[in-house]
Amino acid sequence: MKNLAGYIVASIFNVIGGICFFIAAVFQKQIVAKYGFFVAAICLCISGAGFLYTYFKHKQN
Repeated sequence: MKNLAGYIVASIFNVIGGICFFIAAVFQKQIVAKYGFFVAAICLCISGAGFLYTYFKHKQN
């Protein structure tokens, strides 16, 4: 169950990152877009780390 929960959390962060990138693309000429890209980058980095963590944890078992 913990492996599944990790994949779900990582997927949620990935979706949030995608939404932030979309919002930033819509408002790319405004200053808000800079913050949107920054937040999206953080979310996608967390997502990538989560996928790697669950992958390596599952692989060790």
